[in-house]
Amino acid sequence: EIKEGIRCAVNGASECVSQLAIAITTVVFNRTALALTGEDGIAAVSIIMYLQFLFIGLYFGYSMGIAPLLSHGYGQGSIQVCRKLERYSYRFFAVAPPLLYGLAFLSAPLAVSCFAQRGTAVWTLALDGMRLYGLGYLVAGLNIFTAIRLTSYGKGHWSAVVTLLRSFLLLIVFLLWLPKVWGMAGLWLAMPLAEMITIAASGGLNQSTTRSIHKENQNVVPGDRIKKWPLATFFILSNWELGIISPDRPNATGNRKGDTGRWGNRIRRGHTRTPDEGAVPGKRCFWDDDRQIRPGIPTGKKPGRW
Repeated sequence: EIKEGIRCAVNGASECVSQLAIAITTVVFNRTALALTGEDGIAAVSIIMYLQFLFIGLYFGYSMGIAPLLSHGYGQGSIQVCRKLERYSYRFFAVAPPLLYGLAFLSAPLAVSCFAQRGTAVWTLALDGMRLYGLGYLVAGLNIFTAIRLTSYGKGHWSAVVTLLRSFLLLIVFLLWLPKVWGMAGLWLAMPLAEMITIAASGGLNQSTTRSIHKENQNVVPGDRIKKWPLATFFILSNWELGIISPDRPNATGNRKGDTGRWGNRIRRGHTRTPDEGAVPGKRCFWDDDRQIRPGIPTGKKPGRW
């Protein structure tokens, strides 16, 4: 259990790096802006940071939403499911970033006016900053998805590399160098340039991990990886065995093909059949892989739609 716990902790290294990087880079942002434009610069940076979470949240929401599906497919050895989900994701990140940047560019005056009065120095700095800083939205989505995708496949160490590059190492380098050359414009362009350089590393890691994942799944029997990494799939197993989630849906007779999992999850809605009793309304029945009948789980009133 300790070994599995350490493995899970390492797999979450990306999130740890991300939070530490936000704390450190925010200080560097503020100190650089203070040296360039004084208190107005700090106010402008604060506005940009608030608005960044509003736009970047779309990428995090999509990536974190699809992560459990990728983990479930990978744990089952269903490589085709993972490929299909990844294709959907790459299409999303090909269409969403230009639209998001266009929205950020056009809505910049209105968004900034929520924090500062029009025509003030802070408003002008934040307006210019949002349109330059927003260039990073064009590539940040793919980097975010890559980091979360690698975590979903249990490769948190590579996910931490992507996060470390985009949100700390490259960003710190550009924050210390570009403002000396371009002033406040260099400050706003630090994040876009860090994201653009990180995209090369993300592409390489995506290709290499995809090949390794395909190789791993060549001889994998569905469900084997779940037994190997119990803690990483605790949530999936607990809900799966209770009949809350399942890879297949029962047909009208309650029988399915390709059953996997601990009990096989063969479910017939509305009835429980045990060796000593017949069908009992309001319960579900489970058969294991050896066709042995397990007690049903009460569902209260009428069983809901599966």
